[in-house]
Amino acid sequence: MASENDAIKLRTNHRKHDVYLYPVQCPRPLIKDLFLDIMIRAQNLSKKPEFYHTLFNNCTSNIATHIRKIAPKSLPRSYKILFSGFSDKLAYELGLIHNTMPYKTVRQNHLITSKALKFVEGNNFSHVIRK
Repeated sequence: MASENDAIKLRTNHRKHDVYLYPVQCPRPLIKDLFLDIMIRAQNLSKKPEFYHTLFNNCTSNIATHIRKIAPKSLPRSYKILFSGFSDKLAYELGLIHNTMPYKTVRQNHLITSKALKFVEGNNFSHVIRK
């Protein structure tokens, strides 16, 4: 768990990775169910920790597990989950993010790396990266 500011700036400022922020196209009740399921898992991890695994127990694979739990059969098995750098392409293909424009255009429109790098402490980070 991390704040949005910490999680994004770790990737942009320290690891020098590009970061994309996509609005998710999903009914609000499912978003709520996903959040609650993630919180239950986080609570369980405090009692029974797990080791991180680059392919099988990482942020993307864990989110996929939660999605499949709340919406069975909504997410196919795919290497795009195992190799998380491809997960936005899968989300695009499934219509989980905006997909009425070409994928490369959608991706470029949601690149927030430069906004995160320019962020000045004291401003509202969440607002700045969404402008």
